[in-house]
Amino acid sequence: MAGAVKAAKPINLARREVVVDKVELSEEQKAVLSHKGSPLLVLGGPGTGKTKTLTQLVVAKIAEGVDPNSILVLAYGRERAGQLRDEIVLQSGASAFEPMVRTFHSLAFSIINESVNEDDPKYVLISGAEQDAYIKTLLADRKFFPDINWPKILEPALETKGFVRELRDLILRASERNMSVEDLIAKSEELKEPWWKPAAAFWKSYQGTMTLQYATVSNTPLRIDSSSIIPQAFNRLRNNSVLADRIRSKFPTILVDEFQESDKSQRDLLAEISGSDLTLFV
Repeated sequence: MAGAVKAAKPINLARREVVVDKVELSEEQKAVLSHKGSPLLVLGGPGTGKTKTLTQLVVAKIAEGVDPNSILVLAYGRERAGQLRDEIVLQSGASAFEPMVRTFHSLAFSIINESVNEDDPKYVLISGAEQDAYIKTLLADRKFFPDINWPKILEPALETKGFVRELRDLILRASERNMSVEDLIAKSEELKEPWWKPAAAFWKSYQGTMTLQYATVSNTPLRIDSSSIIPQAFNRLRNNSVLADRIRSKFPTILVDEFQESDKSQRDLLAEISGSDLTLFV
């Protein structure tokens, strides 16, 4: 006869109590918290308390009754965004329907996937490895792009991993500056960089074939690479006043951490969505 089975003791999970230290602010930090009515630039070197000022500014606004869902904090890198988000939630005890702290790419991706009309396309992100593979495929099919005149000296390198990475990096850097194909050609002439002209022609073909490949199948999300997300969001806001007004009204309060790290496309996007309640930390 089998023996009796002892009942297992219940397991109680207890969260460690988090102690929030009292925050002491300097007169300069208090001045940042009390500022109202116009955009503000906060300057300070490493270790001067910029992060504490930013988190306390958000905490103070929430304490004053500002809806946490109307506050947008922009940071550089997911890890940094997570750190700021944790500090703000810990200090304020507030929660929001959407992440209060985001990267510029996360914000831009949400903008390009925001529906205004029923036929608005949806986007999915193509990885760097997928982008490299696609670029390599296009480079291998040079007979289909006779207008792209690569210099003879480059032909042996066109299908190598190194050249593919360099070409993708050039596209990324141009996109970060919100440059078009025509802008890159003009910059090539200005700086006397002849290799940028065929690279710009390739970029144009790359954009066209990417759109054609995924736009021909109905209800298929469009593929977009990371370098194109922010310019795409900027152009969509510029061309859709309904969407632009929606985003501005959704985030009337915007704070930017480490603004000096921003590139032109990020600053252009910020200019499209920000109002008077804008605080930049540099």
